[in-house]
Amino acid sequence: VNDYIINTSASVTVVKRPTNNGGGSSRPSTPSTTTPAQEPQEDPRSKNYDLSSLSVDQGTLTPEFSSDVTEYRVHLPKDATSITVSAKAEDAAATVIGTGKKELQAGDNTIEITCRSEYGTEQVYTIHVYVDEDPLVYLDHDGKSLGVVRNTQDVTIPDGFKESKTTIDDTQITVWTNENMHATIVYLIDEEDQKGFYLLEDGKVTSSFVPVSIAGRTLYQIDVPSDQRSLAGLTFQTVSIGDLQLPGWVFDGTGTDDFCVIYVMNETGERAFYQYDSAEETLQRFNGMSVTAEAYASARTMQYVGFGIAGACAIGAIVLGVWMALRVRKPRDKAK
Repeated sequence: VNDYIINTSASVTVVKRPTNNGGGSSRPSTPSTTTPAQEPQEDPRSKNYDLSSLSVDQGTLTPEFSSDVTEYRVHLPKDATSITVSAKAEDAAATVIGTGKKELQAGDNTIEITCRSEYGTEQVYTIHVYVDEDPLVYLDHDGKSLGVVRNTQDVTIPDGFKESKTTIDDTQITVWTNENMHATIVYLIDEEDQKGFYLLEDGKVTSSFVPVSIAGRTLYQIDVPSDQRSLAGLTFQTVSIGDLQLPGWVFDGTGTDDFCVIYVMNETGERAFYQYDSAEETLQRFNGMSVTAEAYASARTMQYVGFGIAGACAIGAIVLGVWMALRVRKPRDKAK
């Protein structure tokens, strides 16, 4: 037997096919390809929100305009009533808001100009316009010259008064009217820079007008006419009611320290005298009759006597009622 040795080589290719677990196709899967992420593109819209110019039709901007300066001041005389603001953006795609004619009042006025970029960002330029507050109209009262205050934004208007307009010396001014009281008031400043309300009647100032609260009522302190300051048995002076200091009267003599008399306008617009009792904190109409210490003491005594008599009568009535009830009951008991 002859042994033969055979030398040979061969190559084998093994292909792994996907396992068909779901009973579907057994085709080989196609290798997936990943698309590289794209970098976000920069927003092409302009972010420029600067102004290239800013101007006013009267007065001077302080400081001089610069695109990176956002606060300005303008000072105008007392007769200025409006100002026109103009502005232009550096970028033609930006929007400017707030220009045009602006109404002014005496004192401080704030105007804002907004430049909005194409992208949507904003920058605000502010102009502070100060109009001289000196009055344009003056009225005379009690030998003094009173100017009509033009800026009344921060003034508290008395309840029941509504704003209106009237013309004095060809100039329109602001007044307030209460139809229930048939009263018109105006806000004035005196020579000592003190401001307050005054009654205005037929274009003339007739009295000061100060709302006050007394014994739960709202009244109005007014000037006391010189021909009504003399009251029999009373002395005209400043009187105290709580924290208030008012022109009024105190009773002469002793024993009436709790009482004083004042002259005010009430809620219906009527001017009248009122008597205030500080011990009882009550207010009532005063008929002009003065009360002396003796009369006051006598009135108090009579009041106490009256209370005593009323009390005695009440007790007597109760006793009488009990006595009558007992008399009616006794015969019935005997009958039984």
